[in-house]
Amino acid sequence: MDNLSTDNPHHRRNAMILTLRMMIAIAVGFYTSRLVLSALGIDDFGIVGVISAIVGTFSFINSSLTESSSRFIACEINSATHLHHIFSNALTLHLIYAILLPVVAIPTGLLLIRYWLTIPHSMTGPASFVLVLASLSAALSVVRGVYAAAVTAHEKMSFYAIVESINVSLRLGVAVYVSIAHEFKLETYALLSLLCEISVTAIYIFYCKLHFSECRDQKLRINSIKKMALLSGWDLSSRITGTLTVNATDVCLNIFFGLGYSAAVALCRKVAQAATNMAGSPAMAFKPAIFKHFASDDIREMTKVMTDACRLCIPLTCMITVPVFLCGDRLLCLWLDSVPAHTTSLLPAVMAVVVLEPLLRITSSAVMATGRIKLVSILNGSITSLSFAASFIVLKNWQSPLIAYLIPVPCAMTCIFFNLLAANRTIRQFDVAAIVHSAFWSYCKCVPGVIVAVVIMKICGNIHILANVALTTATYVAVTAMICRSAFTKAQRPIT
Repeated sequence: MDNLSTDNPHHRRNAMILTLRMMIAIAVGFYTSRLVLSALGIDDFGIVGVISAIVGTFSFINSSLTESSSRFIACEINSATHLHHIFSNALTLHLIYAILLPVVAIPTGLLLIRYWLTIPHSMTGPASFVLVLASLSAALSVVRGVYAAAVTAHEKMSFYAIVESINVSLRLGVAVYVSIAHEFKLETYALLSLLCEISVTAIYIFYCKLHFSECRDQKLRINSIKKMALLSGWDLSSRITGTLTVNATDVCLNIFFGLGYSAAVALCRKVAQAATNMAGSPAMAFKPAIFKHFASDDIREMTKVMTDACRLCIPLTCMITVPVFLCGDRLLCLWLDSVPAHTTSLLPAVMAVVVLEPLLRITSSAVMATGRIKLVSILNGSITSLSFAASFIVLKNWQSPLIAYLIPVPCAMTCIFFNLLAANRTIRQFDVAAIVHSAFWSYCKCVPGVIVAVVIMKICGNIHILANVALTTATYVAVTAMICRSAFTKAQRPIT
């Protein structure tokens, strides 16, 4: 395995490609959400949000399967024969789940729509139609996941950035079309979204079959998949509770408070997802290197990759998260023509856990690399289960959505601790102190930018709202970027 000092420019280039793509995707995605909300209205948009939560509850296995597939493909990437078998096994698992997902999600969703969710009787038909198409879209995304895993394992991040930009552009086209449609807007939006999923999945399959030998002439195999299925299964046990914490809490919010709150939290989730993707995109460039260094027993270089990821991903996440905390109400007014009630109050609570997302992803990658995730999955799953239970109790008995959406923050901190503990006990010569030190100072470097931005915001509080937001955000980003400029230069220094 090449030394990381040689590989670092390659990882940094991939990270910056993905970051640039994500910035464009965020900007286009926010405008798309604005168009969709304006075209559908608050009630229909709330239906889309709650249906997405239902389907998302059954889609959690996709991320687990994709993570497991990426890990095995990256570790066997230098062995053509083993790699072909690994991809065949991964494809088999993905196809099995792609068939099972709509079979389970559609009947369950129909029961929820009919008996539990707060949806007007006249809208149950369109809501059921949206549920069916959303389930089919989720099934296609499962199939696409194995090909996306092959792309990331081969570190073809430029293609990944291009095809995901195409996906965002197609979604924008759907929003524009729906905004000018005269009737059946909700059904049209669901149908066109399914067509977008079909198109993007076809692009992934065509590219992988053209460029990667292991993706050609596939024959479904049911043998030799036990190890991959076990890894996916234990990873699934923690992801399922994390998904329930998010999606089931949103469903409970609809049950107790109605569509108005569902529309508000759906918009908050879009902002939070944008910040989460800002953490995940550059982290994706480092993940294959973490897996490959572990496979070659080069733990020192693996630790260096993780510290480099902390120095880059944490400030990037804070650069989009902190401005939302500072001037979220102003940003919502600029983003939306009509801001649904309760959105401003819920946004900081939903965004709070996003600040910890990059460190959670980086530490979980180290645990996934070992393949020994049984104990840590049980522990993390138990913590997130308690989080959902606490959120449910708060929503039902205290009628406090704000507190319910803040509960996952301490749970995420506990999961990070368990990840580091598991990696330290499993990986020989793993330097936990270096990871903690890098993460701590990466967060600390963002504090001066917050202080300066708050001062600027207070001084310029009377100027136009657009100028206030632009000046506050630009000040924070500039100060933080100057302080964190060492993220690249320190990456080549040895760990002491």
